[in-house]
Amino acid sequence: MTEDKIKKLAETLLKSGLATSYTLAIEKAKEMLDIQEKTKIKTDIEIEKKTDMEEEDKTVDELMEEAGVDTEENKKDEEKSEEIEEDTQEELEGEEKEERSEEEKEEMEEGIQEELEEEEKEERIKEVNEEEEGEEIIIKEQTEEMEEEEEKPKKELKKPTYGEEKKIDLSDVFNYGKRQ
Repeated sequence: MTEDKIKKLAETLLKSGLATSYTLAIEKAKEMLDIQEKTKIKTDIEIEKKTDMEEEDKTVDELMEEAGVDTEENKKDEEKSEEIEEDTQEELEGEEKEERSEEEKEEMEEGIQEELEEEEKEERIKEVNEEEEGEEIIIKEQTEEMEEEEEKPKKELKKPTYGEEKKIDLSDVFNYGKRQ
């Protein structure tokens, strides 16, 4: 029966131009029928599951009793698991708070350290400024002294020397009178 279906499907594939040769048409037909059978099996299984679920309108408690599970024990287990979850949540929150407080401490320490460094820098700047002021005073004094020394020779040079000029006889230098 399946061989007849494969042959018929292969012939229709050839006629419609979906296969170029008879062997390719047979291979494609086999693949198509395999896929069709697989989907039929899946749909059959799904239909069976749906009908099984529709037939059973039992509650969870009834199903648990059929399975032999005590519902009271199950409830106790659920309560224990909830308590454990709450405890772990509280522990996590506590750890987070500790981490935050440690981070805050570190930030405060860093801030204090930065403030100390800034104060030290300001003190150094003040010291340098004081030293520079002292140096400026010394420089001013030195420049005043130098200016005074420079002014003294200028005053001496400005004194008139009218009567003290010397006359030089240039005839000896050029030998004007003694020509031979």
